[in-house]
Amino acid sequence: MGAAGPGADPWVAPSDTLALPADCEALVAVSAVRTALGVSRTLVSGSAAGGWSLPAGADVNAGIPSCGWFYQDADATVGWVRYLPAGVWAFTEAFPALATPSSPTPLALTGLGADDEAWIRCAAGNAECTIDLVIGGNWVEFDLGPEEGLGPVTADRVVAGTEIAQTIVDNLRP
Repeated sequence: MGAAGPGADPWVAPSDTLALPADCEALVAVSAVRTALGVSRTLVSGSAAGGWSLPAGADVNAGIPSCGWFYQDADATVGWVRYLPAGVWAFTEAFPALATPSSPTPLALTGLGADDEAWIRCAAGNAECTIDLVIGGNWVEFDLGPEEGLGPVTADRVVAGTEIAQTIVDNLRP
């Protein structure tokens, strides 16, 4: 061990990376999610840090914020948002694998920069959609899951996902 020498310096995000908010409510207000999905019940936003899974543990170790949009007083969600600061490299690596089982479709959003991207991929019948935003060198991803029997979610998830994505872009690039 002693002969191995010092480790590499810690990785530092490029200086031109767009700063992300520390909490999910600043990224997108839960009221915007509720309106986009047409949910009549009260939704709340809460941290999804921790948990008993490898992905949850990896998120905690990497410092990746993750929040769920929950029905108030119920153990059910309509979706999740997570983001990887300076994570454009991870999106670039993951993008080929994201094409299965459904092909990503580009989203046209106002206010995206020249190097920004927006994609949506949905399960059959749009019962569940995932939206990926590459914005300012960061990777923001959110899921709009299937209704969990507490809804109803009345909006088309493609339309709702596009509205939520536009809100995120508006909040990050005012």
